[in-house]
Amino acid sequence: MFDKNKVEVFSVTAGSQGAISKSDKLNSMIFFTFLHENNICFKIFYTEAAFIEEYANVKILETIPSVEAGEQAVGEQPNFLQKFTTYYEYQYETAAGAQKNFAFVLEFTDNVEIETERRSASKIKRISTKRIYIILNKFCNNEITIEQITSEKFHDEILGALEVLNSHGYGHADTHLGNVVDCGELSEPQYMLIDFGNMRPTMQYYKNAHSDKLFFEARIKGVPKSGGNKRINKRSRINNKRSRSTKRNKSKRIRSAKKRF
Repeated sequence: MFDKNKVEVFSVTAGSQGAISKSDKLNSMIFFTFLHENNICFKIFYTEAAFIEEYANVKILETIPSVEAGEQAVGEQPNFLQKFTTYYEYQYETAAGAQKNFAFVLEFTDNVEIETERRSASKIKRISTKRIYIILNKFCNNEITIEQITSEKFHDEILGALEVLNSHGYGHADTHLGNVVDCGELSEPQYMLIDFGNMRPTMQYYKNAHSDKLFFEARIKGVPKSGGNKRINKRSRINNKRSRSTKRNKSKRIRSAKKRF
């Protein structure tokens, strides 16, 4: 992958209409050497749609401050993306000066086969492609102990991040221990969230933006009314009775046939 003749690296952006555009071509050797030496990894996207979804959310995170809505930031503060996530901006030089980006496309000279999912020990799903999209992340420790999970620091940092995000009208929508990492030192952990591909505006955000009661009613149409479980159980009992009745009738037919012979 370090061979310039095998892969080319381009900085990319995605417009508001979802169109992806390549901009600067990077030196692939310098790019991958930097990632290796600085513990920077990347999340791979095989389709434009999946890439655009997370790219759009990361751009939103850049606009969110690191304090809750209504609070006054003291001095110069990092944004939400810088303080609470592992997304990383790579700086590179161009004719126009230094540029930064966290999203790139890798274009291969020849098709490459990439393992995407291991179904079992004997069956591996692979795809063959000439292009993949990547978003850079700092490489952090995802093996968090029970002692860490139950610590006050873990609670304060992760809950604090989610509360800040929620106060600005967004929810992570995929919060579990697999999406929490430790980016600190052994003596001083620093807990961060990863994987914002499912991030969505909260209901309160929609309420403030649209003020449309019908909008909410349409979203909760599928919620069962009171007594829904009773009706389900009743329907289940009816189906069970029908099943038992069918079995009895079948047994009668078999006995009747045996008598004839």
